[in-house]
Amino acid sequence: MRVAAPLLLCLASLANAFFPSSYLKGAPSQDLCPIPPDPYASPSQVKVKLMTALEQLTKDISELVKNDVGGTVVNVVYRDAVIWSKGFGVKNMSASGPENIVDGDSIFRIGSVTKVFTAMMMLQLRDMGSIDSLYSDVTTVLPELKIKNPFKHKRSITFDQLASHMSGLPRETPCPSIFFEGCNASFNEIYANLSRMELTYPPGTWPQYSNLGVAVLGRALEKVAGDTWEHMLERMILKPLGMSSTGIKPNVMNHLAVGYAPDGTVAKLIDIGFEAPAGQLYSTANDLSKLMMSIMNNIDPLFPSNNSLLDSETLREWMQPVYMYKDGRGFGRPWELVPITNYTLRTKGGSINGYSAEFIMAPEIKTGVVIMSSCLGCPSFRNVTERGMAMISTLSSHLFDTDLLPPVNLPLNLQEFVGSYTGKVFPGRKDVLSVAVGELHGQKVLLGHLGDFAVKLDWKPDMAKDMFQISGRGSWPLPCPFISAGMLGQYVEFLRDTSGEINGMIIEGLFPGIIFVKS
Repeated sequence: MRVAAPLLLCLASLANAFFPSSYLKGAPSQDLCPIPPDPYASPSQVKVKLMTALEQLTKDISELVKNDVGGTVVNVVYRDAVIWSKGFGVKNMSASGPENIVDGDSIFRIGSVTKVFTAMMMLQLRDMGSIDSLYSDVTTVLPELKIKNPFKHKRSITFDQLASHMSGLPRETPCPSIFFEGCNASFNEIYANLSRMELTYPPGTWPQYSNLGVAVLGRALEKVAGDTWEHMLERMILKPLGMSSTGIKPNVMNHLAVGYAPDGTVAKLIDIGFEAPAGQLYSTANDLSKLMMSIMNNIDPLFPSNNSLLDSETLREWMQPVYMYKDGRGFGRPWELVPITNYTLRTKGGSINGYSAEFIMAPEIKTGVVIMSSCLGCPSFRNVTERGMAMISTLSSHLFDTDLLPPVNLPLNLQEFVGSYTGKVFPGRKDVLSVAVGELHGQKVLLGHLGDFAVKLDWKPDMAKDMFQISGRGSWPLPCPFISAGMLGQYVEFLRDTSGEINGMIIEGLFPGIIFVKS
């Protein structure tokens, strides 16, 4: 068959060179050009398939934390469900009994995971029009922010830079003993101390992890909204998502997991004052799972859920990196980006006196892990985090299992669409497209053949009786990205003569005004 345009043939050759494989039965060795599919599996199906892996995860974490003080809770999230939740250890080393075992409702401090909430409120206020742009000069709403800039280029500090550690501000708020005693300095004292300090880097040039930066962001948002950070948090995120166990103080003290140092010393519950938007919050694994699900399940505009705090366009913007290192790691707003097989995890770690936490997502496949620990400095926490990240890879390997494929919706008479279709895309030549019945993962499908490629044609009877859409759902990961941008998603409409027989097709979005006649 001849390809419809030289460009497609060129792209086909390139993609075949880079991604040689065969996905189709009953057709020449061809690659199915896919668009990223939604996972086929439901939470209940995944839980069954992962039973052995989850049992092993329980054993692994039990072994890792067996010598730890305090407790650890791990939730595994998929789509709109927590498919596994397990507590290891106790809430209070001085108490006993089954009610002392930590679980998904036990309250921990989450440290810098708090930054996720502050960044989310920034995006909400931008979308409401309260902030003109993420790239606006923050001093227009927070003139109190004054710091010496020793660099040649006198760039302004923006909202976006504060959220992504690109502001150039020093790491910590200028408040003595903030790590051990908290911070009770007034905001005016903080700003006065800042005015005597210098930027670490010119704004927007290099990442410098900065608790101070996100704290300043939170205080700028207060000026924008005319409300306190705490009240905004409650009305904009916690109440809408039903996160009743999250706040700047533990709401139920008997649910609090006591924080410890590795030697068993009880950690002081400090209040970090001005820096609260960067690290003050208490929460539970189940509450953080609600936040995670609200993010992951609304990122696809075709399948929005009802608990959206941000629209899909903003969520996709939020997931983008701001700065990337050569090894694939980087920073977002305020994500810490970690590459694993096929995906980049958006993570946020947190630690504060006596506590550690990790919030880990692969939003493209709607999977994530929440980890909470009531021991700051226990060596097992890093290993538990790595095990949680590995669990996402394990889980992802089952999301596209072919036995979970939904049935393909196809017309009763597939054969009437089969054949060669000829049209004139360029003067002086005939271009031929062909349609055939093939098999993908054991299911019959309709295929459009373009050079060395076959694209899957999805039936769209809700649009028109003989309307199809060029697709490739069913093959993952992408074997041919070079061609996907120009073809996938285009609609193919088959034409009938007066007797009802198929006699042609049009692909209006790809070849406007050209009718391909069935030969």
